[in-house]
Amino acid sequence: MRGEIGTGRAVVAANGPGAEFVIRGSCMDCFEDGERISLSVRRFLLPGDPVVVRRANHFSAHRFLGYAVGRHGLVVLTQADHDTFPDPAAPVEAVIGVAEVHVALQTRLESLRRFARAIARRLARGRR
Repeated sequence: MRGEIGTGRAVVAANGPGAEFVIRGSCMDCFEDGERISLSVRRFLLPGDPVVVRRANHFSAHRFLGYAVGRHGLVVLTQADHDTFPDPAAPVEAVIGVAEVHVALQTRLESLRRFARAIARRLARGRR
């Protein structure tokens, strides 16, 4: 399967591992603009995994930081490698898949650090 980022989790699941998407942008160290990536569906995500998330009017391929409890249930927190702040929280169901790339231990540890900062900010604002 080929397509721009974002044809939906059901499509990735139906086509199995290796569903192919094209990256647009340069906010992630592990992707080049125009690069084709393969996605797989995982039951559990690890900090640092590059995930594709369905947003209101676009799709993003950013690092998974961790899970949090939002107003309407469990959410995922993500952030681009070159961004200072995390993306808005997204429902777990919005995660389409995980890019099949190697993630170094240092990257996973940095994602955990970013997750801790994101949770601290959420708690300081009174949101869980």
